[in-house]
Amino acid sequence: MRWELTEVTFCVRGVVSPLLANIYMHRFIKAFRKYGLDRRYGAVLVTYADDFVVLCRHEAAEVLDTTRRWMTSIGLALNDTKTRVCNARCESFRFSRLHLRAHAFTANWRTL
Repeated sequence: MRWELTEVTFCVRGVVSPLLANIYMHRFIKAFRKYGLDRRYGAVLVTYADDFVVLCRHEAAEVLDTTRRWMTSIGLALNDTKTRVCNARCESFRFSRLHLRAHAFTANWRTL
């Protein structure tokens, strides 16, 4: 019997994965700040390991296009099944195993 190597795979969630995620996310965070996406779009970047969410006040689709281009330029791709633009004030979204939604809060102040 003769054995032939057909495919090489490795565990993506192994010991090296968090280190690689931090290296690539660091590059992304630097570019996000350097090109002023936070100031230009009122955007906030929230990261956790290899996951991230961008909360924008306006032009979210443009921020997504820019992010997609940057990720492609460093050899990464966004997961299309987990990536979308939504209005977080009206719709919920998932981030790092959490299900997030906005909650309207109205204060009912009484004078004592």
